[in-house]
Amino acid sequence: MEKTILFPKAGGFIHGGDYNPEQWLDRPDILSEDIRMMKKAGINCATLGVFSWSFYEPKEGEYHFDWLQHIMDDLYENGIYTILATPSGARPAWLDAAYPEAMRVNRQGVRNHHGLRHNHCMSSPAFRRKTATADSQNALDPIPASFYTTYPTNSAENATAPCAYRDSVNTWTTPLTTILKN
Repeated sequence: MEKTILFPKAGGFIHGGDYNPEQWLDRPDILSEDIRMMKKAGINCATLGVFSWSFYEPKEGEYHFDWLQHIMDDLYENGIYTILATPSGARPAWLDAAYPEAMRVNRQGVRNHHGLRHNHCMSSPAFRRKTATADSQNALDPIPASFYTTYPTNSAENATAPCAYRDSVNTWTTPLTTILKN
C-alpha cells in the first residue's frame, strides 16, 4: 500500500488541534498572539471551521469566507498547516428555525431546542442537504478546489434511521472532512 503524506514539509508529526479564531475576528491582537503562542508550543497544524457555520453562512444562502482565507494565510505564513473541517458541529440558528427536523428527538419524542452542541439529526434530509451545500461552498470559495482532498469519515450513525433517540446518539462524526493538501 502506497503512503500519502498530507503535509510533506512538516517534516514529522502533525501537532495541533481545533482553533476557533472566528471568536476574535474583531481583535487582531489576540489572533496574532494566538499564532505566537502556537509557534512557541511547536504547533504546526490547526483545524478550522468545526463550529463556524454561522460565520460562513450568517443567513441562508449568504456565504462569507474572506475572514477564513485571511486566517489560513496567516497560519501558513507562520508554518502552521490547516485542516479545514465541515462546520456541522454547530448549526446556525436560522437553520433550526427554518428546518426544525434537523434537530434530534429525545426518548420521549420531544425535539431538542436550538443551542445544544451536536444536536443534529444525521438522517434529516434537510440537515444533510444544507451540510452538503455548506461543505461545497466552503470547498469552492476560500481556496480553489484543486488544493483539496476530500474523504468520507467513518460514521457510526445509520444514515437511513429515523430522527429519534438511539443509544448511539452520542457517537457523532462529521459526514465529510476536507483536508488542505500542501
